[in-house]
Amino acid sequence: MALVACRSCGQAVSNWAKMCPWCGQPNPAPRLPGCIALIVIGLLVVAGLWINYKIGTARDAHTQIALSRAKLSYQWQKTDIKNLMQADFTVTNDSDYAIAFFEIQCEFLSTNGRMIDHRARTIYETVTAHTTKEFPKLNMGVIHAPASRAVCGITSLSIR
Repeated sequence: MALVACRSCGQAVSNWAKMCPWCGQPNPAPRLPGCIALIVIGLLVVAGLWINYKIGTARDAHTQIALSRAKLSYQWQKTDIKNLMQADFTVTNDSDYAIAFFEIQCEFLSTNGRMIDHRARTIYETVTAHTTKEFPKLNMGVIHAPASRAVCGITSLSIR
């Protein structure tokens, strides 16, 4: 409870008073326009967060569509340098979005099919919508000697 000036006579009254004891003014405490402004600002913040969430959700859906429509083909080999993997990747983008910053992950299997190693590489170049782009002789790093087969795929990307 606080004392505030009456809107009519200016005398000190409680902000909870139903009537000014000095002049009889009903509801003598001034209304708080700041409270209304605070509520409006709060609603704007909530609306902004909701819109941001919806935009982010839509972008995630578009990213998932682009990821499902990005195809990877590859040839790999061990180079003359001991157990260094080198690959020629071809990315086909069948989506309606340009893609970039995509990660290619390769798992290396032994002759019995057991995974023995994995490597990932991010390609920062853009592949425009409905095009194919080649990335020759990419160094994927040193792999274990018993690796006899590689299984590679695009695991993440950004749309432009």
